[in-house]
Amino acid sequence: MISALLSAEEKMTCASYMGWYTPYNTGRGAVNPTDFSLIPLSLAPGEKGGSREFEISMHREELNLLAASGWNTIGVDGLFYDHAALSNPEKKHSIKRQLELMEYFSEAAKGLPHASIKMVPFIEFLAAYKQMGHDASVKYYIENTELMLNRFGSSDFWRRQDGRPIILVYAVNAFPAEFWKTVVSGIKERGHNPFWIMAADDLNIALYGVCDEAKYKDYLDVFDGVYSFGCSAPPLSATLIPAPKLADTLELHYGRDI
Repeated sequence: MISALLSAEEKMTCASYMGWYTPYNTGRGAVNPTDFSLIPLSLAPGEKGGSREFEISMHREELNLLAASGWNTIGVDGLFYDHAALSNPEKKHSIKRQLELMEYFSEAAKGLPHASIKMVPFIEFLAAYKQMGHDASVKYYIENTELMLNRFGSSDFWRRQDGRPIILVYAVNAFPAEFWKTVVSGIKERGHNPFWIMAADDLNIALYGVCDEAKYKDYLDVFDGVYSFGCSAPPLSATLIPAPKLADTLELHYGRDI
C-alpha cells in the first residue's frame, strides 16, 4: 500500500491492487481469486470466478471496502507485460490484463455512485525490460502507454492532478534514467501529458523523511511526483502523513510537491 501527498489541499491515499493474482492469468497457472488476500471476505465462501459479471462484482466489493476505510484511490496493477511470456519467448508481451483490470474497476465504480474513490494505473515492467532489452522496451512502453491513455484517458474514474491522468511507476531507478526520459518525451510527442509519479524504493523516505538526493536526482528531473511504500491496516494507512522533511527537501530543490 502506498501514500502520496499531491498538494497542500489534497492527499491521495492509494491501495495497490495486484490483480495479476486473479483467475486465468498468473505465472503459475489459473488460481482462485480467494487465494489473494485483498479479495473481500463478504464474497460467498467457495464462490468461483470466470464470468465478467463476477469479476466486476468482486472489484466493486474491493472498491466499497477501501472507500469505507478512508481510501480515495485504487492503484491498478495488472503488470505491463504478459507474465507467461517471460518463460515462453514465443508468446508476445501485451498489456491485456492491465486494460482488463482497469475496465473491471471502471465498470465496478458505476455501481458506487456516492463513493469518491478513483483509480490510477500502477505500472510494473522491470522483468519484461530485462528480457526485451532497452530499445525494444522503449518502443513497447510508449506504444502501450498510448493505448492505455487512448482507452481510459478521458474517464472520470482515472484520478488526475492538474487535469492530467496520474500514472504510478514501480522500480523506477532499476531502469537507466535515459529510459524514462525517452518514454516521457515520446508520450508527449504523441499528444499525451500524464502526471508521472515514480516509486522511491527506500522505506527511510516514508519512515524518517531521509532522501538520498544523489540516487534519485536524474529521475526526479523527469518525473512529476514521488511516492514510497508503506504497509499498514487500511484505516491507519489512509491517514498516514508523509514525513515533512522529505516534502521540504523536494520542494526546496525541485519546486514540486509529493
